[in-house]
Amino acid sequence: MSASLIRYGATTFPEPQQQFQSYREDRHIRFGGIRKPRLGNTALLDEARQKGFVLPGGETAQYDAPPRNLSETPETMRALHSKSLYAEQRNLNYSIPAAREWYVSHQQHYLSDGVSFFWNDEGETDYFTFYYWNLAQQQTLAAHNSTARFYSINRAWSPGMARLGATVWTGDINPSWDDLLSTPAMILRWGLAGAPYVACDIGGFTGETNGPLLTRWMQAGAFFPTMRVHSTLNAKPHFPFLWPEPYASRMRSALNQRYRLIAFHYSLAHAMHTTGRLWMRPLAAAFPNDPVVTDLTAQWLDGELLVAPILTSETEKSPAYLPEGLWYPFDTEPNKEGTRTIPIRGPTIDVVHSDDNFTAVPVFAPAGAIVPLVPLLQYTGALPGGPLEVRVYGGADGAFQMIEDDGETTDYATATAMRGTTFSWDDKARTLSWVVSRGAPSPPSMFTQLRLVLYQATGGPVVSSNVVDIGASGSIVAP
Repeated sequence: MSASLIRYGATTFPEPQQQFQSYREDRHIRFGGIRKPRLGNTALLDEARQKGFVLPGGETAQYDAPPRNLSETPETMRALHSKSLYAEQRNLNYSIPAAREWYVSHQQHYLSDGVSFFWNDEGETDYFTFYYWNLAQQQTLAAHNSTARFYSINRAWSPGMARLGATVWTGDINPSWDDLLSTPAMILRWGLAGAPYVACDIGGFTGETNGPLLTRWMQAGAFFPTMRVHSTLNAKPHFPFLWPEPYASRMRSALNQRYRLIAFHYSLAHAMHTTGRLWMRPLAAAFPNDPVVTDLTAQWLDGELLVAPILTSETEKSPAYLPEGLWYPFDTEPNKEGTRTIPIRGPTIDVVHSDDNFTAVPVFAPAGAIVPLVPLLQYTGALPGGPLEVRVYGGADGAFQMIEDDGETTDYATATAMRGTTFSWDDKARTLSWVVSRGAPSPPSMFTQLRLVLYQATGGPVVSSNVVDIGASGSIVAP
């Protein structure tokens, strides 16, 4: 292909290779390029047509997609997304192997330039367009780096995409409380349908949001499978530092929560890969005999954590249902020594009062839960960043396997490149023990030290141990 056909927008990317390198090395940002499945270059379009690589269709070939959120109807979707709903004889047919190879040859340079992943949009031209499109992109990555992990984000999904490393988001949702309230249900249903890694446009996409709504959305998003904040050019960007207090601080806290849960979520993702158990799942999956949770979608389980975020504009209270058992208010802020925790005995309706500072993020941990928390980091490449905090919620025995690897390659598929640390809590003996199965060598991102933080069933003060080496195995008796 002629070099003249390889172009970036001169205004946004005057020096793309240098920019992408700076983003990654100086700002620790992985750049993903947004893609469409259609061609806009006349020469390439003529070539693809001659080879028979373009989907049939024209101005009358319309894909009638179902609504994707509460405010959209098929009619409004056609009006809002007319360009994506018309094939226009410009969309590639990725189901043809030769078409995928041709596509790979023409887009290979993006990865060499420093693009880390692709953001696939407006591909609702054929039921399997997104699947085969991702196959082509996976093939592109394999040709560039055979051991790199594949990742993409997509506006639609079909069965089989999850195992490729493809994620999906819930479409162009509105900045409204109704859309926030409906989002957890959408994500839960995607997961049950076989798409476990789901994101949404946190804060809404189609127009201006507001501080309370954006804050509550970020707080909920910290416990979604993928936390993805998004905005649009004609609205105030959703960067926390652009918003006044108390919203800026609360949004920053939500982002800090997400980072501290990296090891926890990463391990849940691995468990989902090996066992098929969803990490974000409806309460009915864990409490099938509790009729209250049968249709409950405003709350969900993040691993063992019960998440009940505030999803409405109410500022005084939000009900959170706790199934039978002993539950602790979960706090992922840095531990405050000497603080007390009061466990709650379910089943109950616990009324969580939110205050003017928007600090309430109602999340609860059951007795016996073990949650690893990493130090407060600004980017994942800073791991480990200090000792691991292993939180234990007393009142029952418990176990958790934490998974670590290099975070970049597919070497995790071999036993020598992945480390599993199995934590066990003996409640009667008040002892946390662990056994490490490790490969060699261990990447520098892996933890070498930990400390125990115990929430007690008696409602006493939170206690913390000294920092100890992890080694091949070990144990700590709670103070």
